[in-house]
Order: sequence, then structure tokens, then C-alpha cells
Amino acid sequence: MRGIFLIVLTSCLLIVLSSCGYKEGVIQPDDKSYLLFTGNTQDIQITIDNNAPISVQTDVENKSVTHYQISPGKHMIVIRRGSETVLQREVLIGNGMTKEIQVP
Repeated sequence: MRGIFLIVLTSCLLIVLSSCGYKEGVIQPDDKSYLLFTGNTQDIQITIDNNAPISVQTDVENKSVTHYQISPGKHMIVIRRGSETVLQREVLIGNGMTKEIQVP
């Protein structure tokens, strides 16, 4: 009887001590999404949600285009070349997604 009691007591102590310090939680990444502009990106100005226009940075030799970080959600994208509006589109971007926009 005493042997069974010691086994049960030892098992309970091991369970209690092994669970100390265990933390359960969910890690949620930051809300980030990206825009990628491809196609004829030479000399264009991009306006997102009526904010200040930005210029696309391209490396013509390596054919690389920069990703632009944006918050997830619905955004109005307007692309102009000089005074001409080349593209106007409303896009919905999910969290962690990259939206490619083809510039004509």
C-alpha cells in the first residue's frame, strides 16, 4: 500500500513540477501588406488614398522593383505619368499579402 502511495505522490509531483513555467499564447504578427508595381513604371507618380504622391524606384539593369509596405484594407490607387492618369483602381489587400499592380 505504501508503495502505491509513493508512486502516486511521485507522479503528481512530476506533473505539477513539469507544468511550471509553461506559457501558452498566440503570437500575432504586425499588420503589413505590400504593393508591387510591374510593367511600364518609368516616370510615374503613385497616389494612395489621396496622400502625397510617391515615385516608383526601379533598377532597370537588374529589372527589380521595390515592394511598398501598406496597411491591410481597401485603398484607392491612382497612377499618373506627367499630367495623364494612367490607372485608377480601388484594391482590397489582406494581411500579409502582396498585390501586384500592372502599369500599362
